[in-house]
Amino acid sequence: DHACALAEVLGKQPVRVAECPGFVVNRVLVRAMAEAYRAAALIDGESSAMLDQSSRSELFLAPFDVKNLTDPWVFIPLGIAATALSIDFILASRSGPQNAPLTPYSNALYGATQLGVYPVGSAAPEELFYRGFLQNEFLAAFHSPWLAIPASATLFAFSHGEPLEKASAGITGLYLGYLAWKNPGNLKPGIAYHFWSDVMIGLEALILANLTGRAAAPAVVSFELRY
Repeated sequence: DHACALAEVLGKQPVRVAECPGFVVNRVLVRAMAEAYRAAALIDGESSAMLDQSSRSELFLAPFDVKNLTDPWVFIPLGIAATALSIDFILASRSGPQNAPLTPYSNALYGATQLGVYPVGSAAPEELFYRGFLQNEFLAAFHSPWLAIPASATLFAFSHGEPLEKASAGITGLYLGYLAWKNPGNLKPGIAYHFWSDVMIGLEALILANLTGRAAAPAVVSFELRY
């Protein structure tokens, strides 16, 4: 109640949601992305011919399709990403304590968000929107993949937070953009890569949180008296 009152004082409209993994913005955004893509798929013309006409269930199950997982355009980049994350994990684990979840319940929510909400809520919806919808709109406007792919990758990068995260997302966006252009009308390999890379990122974040939580439990005060 106090948080809602403060938001109203600041001229904002608070939104009450139940306690659960993820964010209300993402829950709305995922549906908006999917609907924008579906609306574009109904339009006749050059742009819609490049859109993946697979059903929603096929797109969301693409990360578990053996055909996608055995595609060298998917498993080789995933191997590179796994190597990079392993190096990052080693360096981050040596850098000292970081913020970690404070309770087993918050840790469970954090884990569900990192390993479930983010991969499911990001992979298919973001590929539908950035590579399926926006990139094809840029292709129709510029008639050049050399302009369309960097344009969609730039927007994808700026949808992320920290500068390093933006840079990583930009490089990933360029690759996924090329993959979508290379396979017109087939977003499933890109969705598979996007999903499992997010799972690996989430797994690294969860393990680091647990390690730092054990190494230095926050908000704990202790003392002893010696006689």
